[in-house]
Amino acid sequence: MDQIKYLSWQGQYSLNKKKDGKWIVTLDKNILQNVGGYYKDGDKKGVWKDLFLNYYKQAKVFETGKYCNNLRIGQWYYIFQDAKIGGGFYNQDSLKQGLWDEIDEGFYSGKIVAYNGEYQSNGMKVGRWNTMYGNRFENIYKQMQKLLNGGGSYDQEGNQKKIGKWIELDEGFYCNKKIIYIGEYNMNGKKIGIWEIMYNKWGNREFQVMQQLLKHKDQSGGGSYDQEGNQKKIGNWIELDEGFYGNKKVTSNGVYNMNGIKIGRWDTMYEGVLMQIIEIQGIQWRWNI
Repeated sequence: MDQIKYLSWQGQYSLNKKKDGKWIVTLDKNILQNVGGYYKDGDKKGVWKDLFLNYYKQAKVFETGKYCNNLRIGQWYYIFQDAKIGGGFYNQDSLKQGLWDEIDEGFYSGKIVAYNGEYQSNGMKVGRWNTMYGNRFENIYKQMQKLLNGGGSYDQEGNQKKIGKWIELDEGFYCNKKIIYIGEYNMNGKKIGIWEIMYNKWGNREFQVMQQLLKHKDQSGGGSYDQEGNQKKIGNWIELDEGFYGNKKVTSNGVYNMNGIKIGRWDTMYEGVLMQIIEIQGIQWRWNI
């Protein structure tokens, strides 16, 4: 929405209606210094400083490198807070190749996350990829592997299948929702066996097993997938509410049958304590049992 409201590109078109010459960027009517580059016959040429795909006020990230016939080639870098924070190499086909430090698509000041690993010449991830996380106040990257060996491995055949043990970030991961999942993929890239949920409380440096959050010594967050690689949830599960975050530690607890279907009673829990929810005149009320 920031881009739609406030951002615009300015430049010239040639007589054949193609972009030509220098193009610059304005944000809220202010020119972004040294951002943009040159077109020739509608193609980007030479050194450019591009906006990151999800650029906005809290994600002022740029990508800089060289274009040839509108294709990225050679070394490219990410720029955040006037510092290089990663990047890698594009080959002659404009595919990522070799070692890369690439930032998360949802990168912003509250989600300073990047991934480190290798691309084959066909642009597919292979081997070990590490997850990097930076403290928003320190502006320094720290490998999650220092805490939990974050990340995992892709197959070596170039199919970009996750295999073996992985530690993955929740899709909504950010500074107030530090949720990760720990489990295993089979050789076909399917989740199998026990997958555990872990949570990092605001202000804590170490991750906690979800059972500590839920205050149940005999339970841990997550559950099991079938061993056949169908990715069916089976048995007892403790699942996070879709809106789970630091101040809304709500989970659903219950059982899946062998077909991956929920059965029987499912309870809504708040920090491991059973909740009762009723609705009166359109307003939901809750209390602990």
